[in-house]
Amino acid sequence: ESIALMDRLIEISLHDDAVLVRAAAANALGRFILSGELGDIPEEQTERARQAAIALWENPDEDVEVRRRALEAISNSSHDIVPEAIEQAYQSHDQRMQTSAIFAMGRSCDDRWAGHVLSELENESPEFRYEAARAAGELELEEAIPALSGLAFDRDVDIRDVAIWALGEIGGKEAVRVLTLLVNDAKSQGDRDLTESIEDALAAATLNSG
Repeated sequence: ESIALMDRLIEISLHDDAVLVRAAAANALGRFILSGELGDIPEEQTERARQAAIALWENPDEDVEVRRRALEAISNSSHDIVPEAIEQAYQSHDQRMQTSAIFAMGRSCDDRWAGHVLSELENESPEFRYEAARAAGELELEEAIPALSGLAFDRDVDIRDVAIWALGEIGGKEAVRVLTLLVNDAKSQGDRDLTESIEDALAAATLNSG
């Protein structure tokens, strides 16, 4: 997390010839933006990363893959542009941009997005359900527990795992109850990996309940 690395990533995100390389670099800038917000790195130093990500997002000629990763990078930021950028991405007709918007809703830690996240938990698209489950956990939405309980049995392993994680992040008596039922079921099936992940979530839920 050196400033020299941050500056190199800024250069790559703005000028590399390959779209996927620019997108990866833009995404990596999010770590520095968050570190600046948390005070782990002086914010005046990470401001260059935030401005670079904003410039990528605001460039209509930039590839959508780069713009969506730039949005994800600034979603942790307290910059005034973030809510408007998330809404614009969510209302776009590009599903890739929409899934990044749901991701950004969770990272923003802003309860204004609760309704959208709860709605997307029922989306037919696995990508949307996955991002909505993660966002529900990050926003600690107790209203999402019934839907997450269902997703914990989803055929898609990634969705199942993120739903279990989200229940742990939300915590509370109901989440603990659901996770206890899930861990007993996993043990009866002899699924060690699943049991372990549920136990981790249960520990987190119990801690968060406290």
